[in-house]
Amino acid sequence: MTGVATNDTSLTKADVTAKLLTALRALDGVRPWCPVPRSGPTALLPWDPGALAIDLADDSVGIRLVAQRLPLRPELDQAGKVARRALAGSRWARAELRLTVSDLDPAALSDPT
Repeated sequence: MTGVATNDTSLTKADVTAKLLTALRALDGVRPWCPVPRSGPTALLPWDPGALAIDLADDSVGIRLVAQRLPLRPELDQAGKVARRALAGSRWARAELRLTVSDLDPAALSDPT
């Protein structure tokens, strides 16, 4: 069939996680939550510790985020759109998407004036 999108089941969890992290890191208002810094000794890890922010289950995708800007609604809406684009074509394209704000960057609370 031409013109019909199919899910690429050859994409691994690692592939989809990497796509999600790349897409989310391009945003200004939120970033993937990570319990360890991406510098110092952890920079030597053979995997991206940002992957800890992504949970890919059979029928759901969970993403933990740090809010860098308020109000949250427009930032989460944008993160959801970006995540859906990153999931397109994968077996998680139609999975339930859960965005969780796990932390708030102190800069989000600073007075912009």
